Parts: sequence; C-alpha cells; structure tokens
Amino acid sequence: MDVRWVENRKVIVIDDSLYQRELLFSQLTKDGYDVVGLAENAKDGLRMVGTQRPNIVILDISLPDMPTDEIIRGLRSLLPNVFIIVSAPLGMEENIHYLIRVGANEFLPKPIEKSHLDYILVKYEITNFPENTNLAFVINFLHQLYYTQLIQFADDEYEKIIKRVLIRNFKNMVRKYPERFIFYENPLKLDVVLSYNKKIPVQLEKVIIRQIENLFQRNLNDLEKKIPLEILQSLLQESFMSYYSLAKPFIDAFDYSLPEWKNFKFKIVRPSPPMQTERQKLQYISNTEFSWPDIPISPEIERINAYRFENERGLASLKELKWKNDVNAFVGLAMFDEILGPVMAQVTPSVVPEFMEDTMKIIPSLMDRQGLKDMEPFLHSESDFGSLNIVFSVRSEKMRGMSLDLMLSIIVSPISANHLLKLSQMSGILKATAAQILYHLSESDVADPVSAIKLKSDIPDLLNVFLHEVRTFLEY
Repeated sequence: MDVRWVENRKVIVIDDSLYQRELLFSQLTKDGYDVVGLAENAKDGLRMVGTQRPNIVILDISLPDMPTDEIIRGLRSLLPNVFIIVSAPLGMEENIHYLIRVGANEFLPKPIEKSHLDYILVKYEITNFPENTNLAFVINFLHQLYYTQLIQFADDEYEKIIKRVLIRNFKNMVRKYPERFIFYENPLKLDVVLSYNKKIPVQLEKVIIRQIENLFQRNLNDLEKKIPLEILQSLLQESFMSYYSLAKPFIDAFDYSLPEWKNFKFKIVRPSPPMQTERQKLQYISNTEFSWPDIPISPEIERINAYRFENERGLASLKELKWKNDVNAFVGLAMFDEILGPVMAQVTPSVVPEFMEDTMKIIPSLMDRQGLKDMEPFLHSESDFGSLNIVFSVRSEKMRGMSLDLMLSIIVSPISANHLLKLSQMSGILKATAAQILYHLSESDVADPVSAIKLKSDIPDLLNVFLHEVRTFLEY
C-alpha cells in the first residue's frame, strides 16, 4: 500500500475525561490509526495540533477552558483541512448543527459505540480518498468497505463466523498471489499491492479485478454453508444499505456494482409511492377559491423520494437529480395581510433566474395552508424545487395596528433527495433567523409593511448572512 495513503491516519483526541481518552485510544489503535496526542484541555490540544499536525481531531463538546466553537476556529486556522469530529451526548443536536456550520465535520454520539466511530472513520477515508486512483485499487476498497459493514451488522455469533471465513480466504489469496495482495488482521482487510496512483497494464488490472470479484463469490459461498440462507440474505441487504450510503460517490463515479450472487442482487429497494393522484404545480388563488392538493411535507427522505419519482411526466429523471455544483439557493421572506395578500417581499440574492420566477410566485401561497403552526418549520417539495419554511406573525401599532403574517423560506433548485435531507436539518437556524426578523419588524417605525421589510437595512443584511450559512451547509 502506498505510504502516503497510510500517513493520512494521524489522530489527536481532546477530552477532559480520562476514560474517554483511553477508550478512543484503544479503538483507534485497533483500527490502524496513529494516535499522536491525547489532551485533557483545549490549550494542550491546540498546542499538540500545531506540533503534530494530525489528519483527524476528536473533540469533546464541553471542555472547561474554552468554548467549543472557538476551539474549532482555532483548529481551522492551524490546519484548514483537518477532519474535526465533535463528541457529545445525544440530545445536543442544535449545538451540533451550529458547530458543523462553524467548521466541524462529524458528530460522534456519547456514549461512544465502536460502530458509530467506525462509520465516521470510513466517511473520513472516503472524503480523503486519493485522486487519480487506478480502478483495481478502487474496487478492492469498495469490497473491503462492504465486508466491514457486513461484520458490523452481524451479531456476535455470526460476526465470528464471517471473520473466520474472511481471514481464511484472504490468507489463501496472499499465499497464491503474494505479489498482488497483502493481508492485515487488525483491522481485518485485504489490500492490493499497488501504488494507488500508478498506472498498470489494462490486462493486469482486469485480472486483479476478476480475482477480487471471484473472492467475493467464494466468501459468500462459504458463509452460506455456515449461516442459514434467509438470515444471510437479510444480513447482505442490511449491510448493502449502509455500504451504499457511504460508497455512493464511488458507485456513481465509477459506475460499479457489487457482483450478483446466486440471484441475490445488491441494489437499493425503494418503497412503493404512497400516493397515486396527479400532481400539479401550485398557483395562488384567493382564500375562498384555493384548494390544496395533498402534498407530502414529511421530512422522511424515502417518502419524499418516492413522491418525487412517482409521476415521470414532467419530472426530472433520477440521473438528472444527482448533485450539481450549479445548485441555486435563495432565501425568501414572504408576507400576507388582508390588503396585500401573499407576496414575496424580499429575495436574496435579488437577481432571480427566469426559470425560478414561477417558483417565487408559488412560495408565498404556502402561507395560506390551513393548520400551519406559528414558528414551526415545515418542508415542501415540488418536481423542480424544495423549500424549508417557517410562518410567524408580527404586530405593530405603527403598521396599521394589524398583525402581519410572514414566512421565511430556504429555497433550493434543482432539488434532490440529498438537498431535502439537508434542508430538514436546518430548522434551528431557520427559527433563530425568523426570531431576529420578528424583533426588527416589531421595533420598526415604518407604517407600510413592505417598506418596513425592504427599507429596514437590518433585515436585508440579516438575510445575506443567513444565505451564506445556508450555502455553506448545503455544500458541506
């Protein structure tokens, strides 16, 4: 294995708990990572990071000597590309979302479970996978990743069986082809003896890939002899779902699928669409005439996915919905009162592409939906855009003494399942921004509501900052 690839595994742990430091040291060392520092406070941790220059920092959320966001900013100033994992008890999701916006990469729940840690470390490996990698190296990496997930999903009894089968067959491969493969028992894996970025003859590459795939078949055949087929197939499918979520960038980039085994196909099984009615684009009509179609607003990503691909007519195909660098993100502030009706009072950025103009007309109509709760975020999905929205009201005697209904929205187009999932995770910052807008408007001395929004300089500035946070989170 290429030495530079091995060197990307230096870790520093910063935690005031001796038990947590020792636990992480033990688990990371077993996984082949080089723990180059253990610090009990932020000051010592930052000093170690400056001298040891690790690839990964695992940071406790509640160190006594410095706020966590300041520590993250300090780590980023020392090492802009360091992979920061924040460790915290469950129930602190709002804090974690903020720290991720500040610069953290991942959240490791406490009490720490090895499966959670391993999952995050695999994401790190994928994020830092070498560029210009030859295909044999990539395919072997994918197979080893799948074996890892298979082990993690098995109970203690089946885990021992799987490990015994893999160890035996991995060792046999090394005995037969010592010039091509190398075996590691801790952590358990089989590597290709190739420099990851060195070109090799096409014929040799095909031979190595065929050997890797034949080994895959042999491993599953051996497991079938020791594990009941129904249980084995269930394990294979559950492991594949986890593997797919981690490996999707490689699967898409290299168009590679795990080989079929005895009519068992490794594929994502999507649920049947929950609704069969025709969907139409929304157009705002008056209160008495407006009839709401049945639109799923549940944040569960599979349900949204099923809805979006149900009706092929007029919808983008699945291939067209892959992540795009040219995604458009907007922040909109809509308003509704008895005189003006629903209008988009402010959009940031102010220049809206022509294909988004209809969307900006649809968004305000969402305010008129029955049953929306004040300051309760809700998700909306159409064929070409998605939005996270929050409705709130402001009352000011200077604004005709009436209650003004407002809606703050994050609007993304083109939309994808990945974007919708990210939108569903932004409720905290959406609520905070809406609360600040509410405060500014309640203190406004401008009588006209639209002018209060457009002329109150604090609000456009606030929306600009909010948009920056949104784009940063979507690109993360």
